[in-house]
Amino acid sequence: MTETQLQQFENDLETFSASVEFFPYYSPEAINIVVDLARERVEQSGGYPSVSAFLISFEIAKRDGLIQPVRRPAPKPTPEETEPPELTAQEYRSMTARSIQLKYRNDATFRAQVDSLIERGLI
Repeated sequence: MTETQLQQFENDLETFSASVEFFPYYSPEAINIVVDLARERVEQSGGYPSVSAFLISFEIAKRDGLIQPVRRPAPKPTPEETEPPELTAQEYRSMTARSIQLKYRNDATFRAQVDSLIERGLI
C-alpha cells in the first residue's frame, strides 16, 4: 500500500474500532488478527482500504473461531438503576449551605439534581 492508502487504512481502523459494539471485548491478539485479515483483504482488492474490509474480516474471524470474547459486556442498566431518586426543592432547602457546597462539588448525581431544580425554576 502507498503511504496515502496506509494512512486511510489506519483511519478506517479507528472508525471500525469505534463503531463495532463488541470490539473492545476482544484481546489485543484478536485485534491483530482482524487487522491482518483486513490488510490481506485490502491488498487483494488493489490496495483500496475501507471500513467494510474490517467489518468483513471481523465477522469472518468470529465465524471461523479465530477470535473469542475476552469478557462479556456489562448488562445495560434499567431506567430505575440509572436515575437516582429526585431531589425535591424542600429537601434542598432543608440542607445547610456548607453541605450543599460540598455535595455539589463532589457528587455528580447531586449536582445534576440541583441543576435540574434550577432549570425548572424551583430554587
